[in-house]
Amino acid sequence: MLVALGGMYSERSGVINLALEGIMIIGALASTLFLQALDAAGWGESVFTSQLGVVLAALIAGIAGMVFSLLLAFAAINLRADQTIGGTALNIFAPAFCVVVAWAVQGQVSRTLPFPPGPVGRQSSYTSWAP
Repeated sequence: MLVALGGMYSERSGVINLALEGIMIIGALASTLFLQALDAAGWGESVFTSQLGVVLAALIAGIAGMVFSLLLAFAAINLRADQTIGGTALNIFAPAFCVVVAWAVQGQVSRTLPFPPGPVGRQSSYTSWAP
């Protein structure tokens, strides 16, 4: 709902902001990493209540979204790039960046997904790529 409201205001001001989904993804990553860092530092539920944690996470997500949206502003204003292309590029960049950061923080592990038996009755599986 907040993203739709932000999109409406940006359209009314003459900015084509197609990077709204990417901004949400970056904000979600930042708030998740913030809460994980608080918990690892011993400032988990024993210090913060869950309501305060949600409010802090929402503030961190908003700040991270504002910082990420500065990339679109820089590209459109200083570099004179097309807003549509810049927003699409940021939408493609954000999920890839979040996956790389999540793998770096959590560690990448090999996953095997079992599939139901095929038409010949053999059990098949898919193993994802892992270095």
